[in-house]
Amino acid sequence: MSALKNSVDEMNEIAVFSEAHWDGTAWTALHVREDHSQNLKSLGIRINSLAAALDSILEPVAEVYTGYSTYRERCKNTRAWVVSCGTALLADFDGTGIIEHLWIVNEPPAAENVDQFQQALRALAEFGDFFIADWNIGIAVVCRDHDQLMPYLSGAAFN
Repeated sequence: MSALKNSVDEMNEIAVFSEAHWDGTAWTALHVREDHSQNLKSLGIRINSLAAALDSILEPVAEVYTGYSTYRERCKNTRAWVVSCGTALLADFDGTGIIEHLWIVNEPPAAENVDQFQQALRALAEFGDFFIADWNIGIAVVCRDHDQLMPYLSGAAFN
């Protein structure tokens, strides 16, 4: 799984860079992450196939919006699946319906939604060896690995 190794290597580079450029108050330089989206796009997963796998597990949302304050804009070619606590799995796709990016918002899910969200992440296994690259805390979690995934989803990785 080269995408996992590449992500972990870059997380390590970011940690070293961050430490080297922290002056005690602020960072003195920025590190721009590599674009790893080609790994997902190369799988050729169609948005309709993903929807078929997730629609019965999470609540589908056909229209996704972004914005700030009172400004809202619809995200084109983007779908989402949510649980009641607001945690969501989102996917955007190109004009042919091939998924380009997958991401999670409002993580971790509430305790009562952990099993449901874990089921959705494990459903991704139908399409390949997926992992969560949490760039904010610098960890990668393999979705098929219950011993890694459950502590992450329950918030233990954030403590």
